[in-house]
Amino acid sequence: MAAGTLGVGGAGNRKLLQTKLAAKGLVYLQNALGISSHVYQGHRDQFGKLHDGHAIGDTISIPKPIRFVTNSGRVATNRQGIVEENTSFTINRQEHVWIGANAIEKTLNMPNFDDLVLKPAMQALAAKVDLSIHQALMRNTYFGSGTPGNALATGGFNFARAAMMKVAVPMDDGNICAVIDPFDMASLEGEMKTFFHERLVQTAVQGNYNSPLATITPLEAAQAVTHTVGSHGGTPLVAGANQSGNSLNIDGGTNSTTGFLRRGDTFTIAGVFEVNIDTLESTGRLQRFVVTADVSTSGSGAATVPIEPEMNDGTLTTVDGEGNPVSKAAYQTVSALPADNAAITVIGNADTEYRRVGLFHKNAVTFASVPIQVPANDPNSVTVTHPETGISITVSGDFNILEMRDDTRFDVLWGAKLIDPRLSHVIWTREALAA
Repeated sequence: MAAGTLGVGGAGNRKLLQTKLAAKGLVYLQNALGISSHVYQGHRDQFGKLHDGHAIGDTISIPKPIRFVTNSGRVATNRQGIVEENTSFTINRQEHVWIGANAIEKTLNMPNFDDLVLKPAMQALAAKVDLSIHQALMRNTYFGSGTPGNALATGGFNFARAAMMKVAVPMDDGNICAVIDPFDMASLEGEMKTFFHERLVQTAVQGNYNSPLATITPLEAAQAVTHTVGSHGGTPLVAGANQSGNSLNIDGGTNSTTGFLRRGDTFTIAGVFEVNIDTLESTGRLQRFVVTADVSTSGSGAATVPIEPEMNDGTLTTVDGEGNPVSKAAYQTVSALPADNAAITVIGNADTEYRRVGLFHKNAVTFASVPIQVPANDPNSVTVTHPETGISITVSGDFNILEMRDDTRFDVLWGAKLIDPRLSHVIWTREALAA
């Protein structure tokens, strides 16, 4: 058998070959990744403190940023306790490509083996990684703008930038990205060509002129996530005044409707406005809430809707480690709690699939790729990790004596989560299949 094939051979030769494949594969995987390089990856080091190898389900706890309110005057007032809140971050995704030896043996002796086999395999894995990050972003972001059904335009970016600045998202540190569907990117570039010479459009889109995109890195992504709005109908209203927390009782919806609201749907409530996270003053825009799980209505059109953000007008409290009450005034999210029978407006037409642009600050989303847990001293498995990005890939091989087949698989293990949704924003655009 020619040198370099994946056929039957000694354990040392197999280990050497798999090490080379893993190293090469890691380079192609790293080059194919898009969104992952623009999100926070510092939490992977905490997983390393658990053990050397990992499996789906490994979880760490991430402290949320602590916030405070100011007090006026020379005399000290309103001593504030520290609200310590955490969010869990779990390694929950594993994808692999399983390649049969027969296919490999026919191509390994070709000079373009990398292009025929290895690069496409790594591109497939990279696409799943990027998709998972985009899903985590889009399913849990509540701040938003744009009119569902309208084409993406520079004016939409201008408004989104302003809306993000109004809630104190840092926009000038070079860490804002926008994940854009190719159809929406085409609309954006088409509009810009009416103002700029065609040769200047690409430079303009990349932010080298004073425009709404000047501080935003555009990431054109074929795997951009769409969203199908729930089957909402009737006249949904708030059922009960002064509701707070992460759920909202409603009535007035269509009776007995499965999927009345879907995870990722967003809505507003009359009279409930968003606030700047630093000054806690109303921005004058209605707060958008995202639905965190599918919701169906009862026979009378009522439902309890799980939501983010927590509805807090500054009066909520929690308890510290010793059970003492602590004010959550610094974590205010709305100008006022909703009135009974306040109108609820769901964003988007019922049962319609839309494209959306996801804007986010680097610190909004966390991503961690970790080495896979494999048996100690296993001669058939090799894991390599990129020294700078921490991306890991595992190559495993096995010989089936019943079928005389030598198989190789490439695995990636990771987790992705939107850990600070205050730093993200969505722009609603056209229906999914509209040009």
